Amino acid sequence: MGMGCPFHCSGDRATSTLPTSNKTAGKETTLSRQKIGEKSKLYSLSEEHQDENEPEEEHLSLKTLATAVRVLTSPPAHLLWISLKGILLTKDPSLWTAVKHNIKIKHEPPEEVSSIQDLVSQDDNEILEEIFIEAVDFIARRYGTSEEKLLEKVGHAVANICLSWFRKGLRFLGNTVEDMWLSVENVRVASSEGDTSLRVEAIPDGPLQILHHPHKKYFAPAMVGIIRETAKNLQQVDVMVNLTSVGEDFLYQVTTVSSSKTKNTDTERYIEKLSRSPDDLGLSISIMCKVFPFHIIVDRDMQIVQLGKGLLRIFKSKLSDGDRHFSSFFVIQSPKVAVTFEDISQLSNVSFVLVIKTSHRDKETLQGMNIKGQMILCPESQSLLFLGSPVVKGLSGLVGKGLYISDIPVHDATRDIMLVEEQTKAQDGLKKRMDKLKNSIQEASQAVEEERQKNVDLLHLIFPAEVARKLWRDRNYWRCLLCSWRSSQS
Repeated sequence: MGMGCPFHCSGDRATSTLPTSNKTAGKETTLSRQKIGEKSKLYSLSEEHQDENEPEEEHLSLKTLATAVRVLTSPPAHLLWISLKGILLTKDPSLWTAVKHNIKIKHEPPEEVSSIQDLVSQDDNEILEEIFIEAVDFIARRYGTSEEKLLEKVGHAVANICLSWFRKGLRFLGNTVEDMWLSVENVRVASSEGDTSLRVEAIPDGPLQILHHPHKKYFAPAMVGIIRETAKNLQQVDVMVNLTSVGEDFLYQVTTVSSSKTKNTDTERYIEKLSRSPDDLGLSISIMCKVFPFHIIVDRDMQIVQLGKGLLRIFKSKLSDGDRHFSSFFVIQSPKVAVTFEDISQLSNVSFVLVIKTSHRDKETLQGMNIKGQMILCPESQSLLFLGSPVVKGLSGLVGKGLYISDIPVHDATRDIMLVEEQTKAQDGLKKRMDKLKNSIQEASQAVEEERQKNVDLLHLIFPAEVARKLWRDRNYWRCLLCSWRSSQS
C-alpha cells in the first residue's frame, strides 16, 4: 500500500475477539444511518481544543468521581467514536474520508464539545456501535494491522479525553496504579448500588488483577489502552497489561515495567525486611480483641475463630451452643455476595454492612443493629479478617443497642461522630429556642407598631393632618397647644 500503519502500539499485544458486524447494503441501511446523523449529536474533541480551552475542573464530589469512573471504565459509543475520529484526523486525514465513504457516513459531526457530560447523558446507540465496529474492521484491513491494536489506541485516546476533564478526580483515586484501580472498584460499588462488574485484586508479589465484565465485548482491548495511559499520565509509570478472557469476563494482569518517579528506597527496603509470619506479630490476641472490639476472623470454611470484645459480649451465650458458622450470626446486607470464602475474598476493597442475627430474648435490644467495615484477606493464615464499627445514631442509639461508649475504641472515628451528633443536636435545640425568642420579639414589635398606628389614626380624626403630625412628632408642641388652650379659656 505504500503507507505505514499509524496505529502501532508499543507493549504487549492484547488477545481478544472483536465481533464482526453484518455489513448490509441497500437503501434501508443508508437511510437508517442518515437518521442517526440527523438525530444523534456526535462530537469530536481535537487535542488542540483540549490544550487551548482546558475546562475549569469541577468541585470534587462523589458524583464527579462516579462520573469519571463510569466514563473511564464504560465509555459510551459516542466517546469511542470521537476517539477513533481524533486518531484518524491526527495521523492520516485522508483515511477519515475513506472511512466515511466506505461506511456511508452522510453527515459530518460537529468539531467541538462543550462538556463530556453531554456525551455521558446520551444513551448508547446500537447502530452507532455497529458503524464503529465496521470502521475499525475497515481500518485494520486497509493497514494490515489487528483490530486489537487499533482498539487499544482508541483506549489511549479515551483515557486522554477523560483526563482532560476529570484529572483532579482521577488523580485523587490513588498514588499508585494498584491504589487507583482499587479505588475505582470502590467508587463503582458505592455509586452504583453494589455494582461488581469490575473487581480488582492486589496479589502480594504478583500482578494487579482487574476482572472486568464490559458492557460490550468489543471494548475489552480498549481497556488495555485505558489502563496503560492512566498509569503513564497519573502515576508516571509504564505498565505491561496481559489480557485474557474468562468466560463472559476479561482478566487484565497489570505489571509495572518502569517508573519515572523517584523511589523512596529506604521505605521500600524497610517494607521488604518486614516478616510475613503471624508468629512475629508483636500483638497478643487479647490486645487485638480489646483494640478492635468489633472484628471477626473466619477460616476457609467460614467458621468464626475469633471475635472482638464487643461482639463476644453480644454472642457469649450463643457461642456456647457450638454452631460457629458465620451465617448463623450475621447477614451480609451489602454487597450482594454468597457467604463463601472465595467470593468474599475477592471483595476486599468493598465496604461490607453486616446485620446481627438476633434471638428472641435480645430481639428488642439488637434489632436492626448493623456493623460496617472491610473484609481483608490474610493469605498467611488462610483466613478473612473483618474490621468494622457499629452503625448507631447518637448516644441514645448506642445505649438502645445495649452498648456503652467504652465499647467504641478511642481510635475509632465512630466515637467522635456520635459526640459531634450530640453536640449538633444541642446546637439545633439552642437554635430553635433562639428562633422562638426572635419570633416572640418580632410579634411584640408588631403589636407595638399596630398600637402606634391606632394612636396616629385617632389624632388624624381629632385634629387637622398638619397639627396631628406635629403632635405625634414633637412633644413640645403638646405643651404649646395646651398653653394656648388654657389662655383661650381664661
